[in-house]
Amino acid sequence: MYKEQLLIGGLIAVCVALIAMGVVSGAEDQKRWNAFAVEHKCKLVEHRKGDVLVTTATTVNPNGGVSVTPMTTVTPDKRAFLCDDGVTYWR
Repeated sequence: MYKEQLLIGGLIAVCVALIAMGVVSGAEDQKRWNAFAVEHKCKLVEHRKGDVLVTTATTVNPNGGVSVTPMTTVTPDKRAFLCDDGVTYWR
């Protein structure tokens, strides 16, 4: 029992660390983009609204039973920026 608790605690710690690293990485990426956008005079030229799609997956079990699993797909908003280097960047 103790080993299982230790394993679960370790997995939770790793997950928390990975989430924290993702947040820090995202913040750094945003800082780099903000500096680039100012330097290259990037202007917002298009905004595409994200979407949430809810579907279901149906599976047949070996014993003949059927299970239906709801699935959600989230598409985030996207924005297009035209910069003075002639490139349109999507974020």
